[in-house]
Amino acid sequence: MDNKPTIRRVTMRRVINLLLLLALVTILLTAYSFRELTQLTIYNQTMAHAEIVKAGLTAHMKADVVVQRDYFLDEIQQLDNIKSLQVIRGDAVSDQFGGGRSSVTVPSGEALTVFETAKPLFIVDEYSLEPQIRAIIPYIASSEGGLDCLACHQVTEGTVLGAVDLVIDIREYVNWSYLVLAGVLLLS
Repeated sequence: MDNKPTIRRVTMRRVINLLLLLALVTILLTAYSFRELTQLTIYNQTMAHAEIVKAGLTAHMKADVVVQRDYFLDEIQQLDNIKSLQVIRGDAVSDQFGGGRSSVTVPSGEALTVFETAKPLFIVDEYSLEPQIRAIIPYIASSEGGLDCLACHQVTEGTVLGAVDLVIDIREYVNWSYLVLAGVLLLS
């Protein structure tokens, strides 16, 4: 009896190997895309929280009830998943309005980078037992849009007035992403 593989067997092995490779590539692309989507969702949630803080602080300033700012910040911090929230005051604001209250801090560490670059900084710790994201979002003076910062602040366009530094618990997002990836692997 001849043990030579037939053309049919060789072709079948190659087709099966190709299909397995395509399945693996599909799983990897799906996992990568889902991870990117999850990160984008987390970044967007963080930016939304920062915009709420900015709008609230601006409203307090315009309504001349800045003394109630700490109450507002405490209430925002009670939102789900927010572990900490700090407002960082820029030098330009401190020079114009004074040092501020005890709840307002000055830039240091990673926040200095945000004040220098005027770009948000995201530090994601997704592989710990308590996954979280730390985001430092700058507030930049602008005369465009519905809010004219330059009407109140004696600064030039583009000056970083301050930043919000928040830490958000992302355990829920990480758990959901692991669950979806496990489901994709199981179905594959």
